[in-house]
Amino acid sequence: MPAAERTTRWAEFAAAVQNVRLAAIPVYRLDRCAPRTEQARQARELFRRLGVRGVSVTAPRYSQAHSVDVRLPRPGDDEHDPTRWPYDHSRCCGQQAGHEESTRCPACAQEDATRRKVEAILYAAFPNHRDRSEYESDHFDFCWSIA
Repeated sequence: MPAAERTTRWAEFAAAVQNVRLAAIPVYRLDRCAPRTEQARQARELFRRLGVRGVSVTAPRYSQAHSVDVRLPRPGDDEHDPTRWPYDHSRCCGQQAGHEESTRCPACAQEDATRRKVEAILYAAFPNHRDRSEYESDHFDFCWSIA
């Protein structure tokens, strides 16, 4: 896919996510023990109803999978502004010395804000799905894996 088309799709996706009103999202499920495939299906339906296109929601089938994977589109590499953050795009949001929000690449800041909004959308629709795992005793806590 050409970079210009990917950038346009990213801009449309980010705008659609930011336009979602959290107060208007209906609660889809309170039950935390539903099968992951059902949770994934309901999450896909939620994004479809909200008009947010481009989100991939899957329930992995590998052994001992405990989460529903939510994959978001990525902005094009040409979105990274090297004048504000001189490192390559993959290191823009790392823990390098001197990293501050004021010097952060605008594209990376928007990508992070969009990811947090998607997380808020999911938690509004599935309020009991927040990850409250205690790793020593709660081995079957279903949660979202957003990337």
